[in-house]
Amino acid sequence: MKYRVIERFRGKYDIGDMCKVFEVSRSGYYAWRKRQQQTPKDQWLIDLIMECQQKCNYTYGCRRVKRWLARTKNKKANLKAVLRIMRKMDVLSQIRRRRPYTHYKQDAFQYKNLLNRQFHQEKPNQFWVTDITYIPLQSRMLYMCAVLDLCGRTVLAWRIGDDMTSSLVTSTVRDALIQEKVAGGLALHSDQGSQYTSKAYFDLTQEYHVSPSISSP
Repeated sequence: MKYRVIERFRGKYDIGDMCKVFEVSRSGYYAWRKRQQQTPKDQWLIDLIMECQQKCNYTYGCRRVKRWLARTKNKKANLKAVLRIMRKMDVLSQIRRRRPYTHYKQDAFQYKNLLNRQFHQEKPNQFWVTDITYIPLQSRMLYMCAVLDLCGRTVLAWRIGDDMTSSLVTSTVRDALIQEKVAGGLALHSDQGSQYTSKAYFDLTQEYHVSPSISSP
């Protein structure tokens, strides 16, 4: 499971730092990665289905996922295969209580893209990035939130939870802020996930005087 998380963040976070966080060796990770070259034939479909469900907050059924694959990824998939994988990964659509559109808009906070792809930072505690990734297990799904300082690509804090909730994000970010004791001038960059546009996330950034930054559409 630890190697799978490291692989998921590969390219975004430093592999050596992640190996230290998870208390595994680099050689062990690379040996695992070599074994993964014998990838199941439908691994590409698993990854794309998980990407789709994360983006839509697990509200899509198998037919909408199939259409999303064709529309956004130009990939054709058998409906039965999509349904089989969604059942296996336990990511079938979750029925949610409808809320008025205006209420949703009031809850969604929007921010400028302060980072603007300037991923190389020379000073610590100037730009942090945070993201959520999934950890598929045999019987259920776990989610990992991590916070990284772009200076040195250092992992500052991480948490694993059963749900992709705002509290998972705010708890992880709070851990990093408490540990680093940042005085000010920090920008925190994320994607446009609902966790990062929530009021709870906004309140946390205001409490610690952090400037939120969000990826462009």
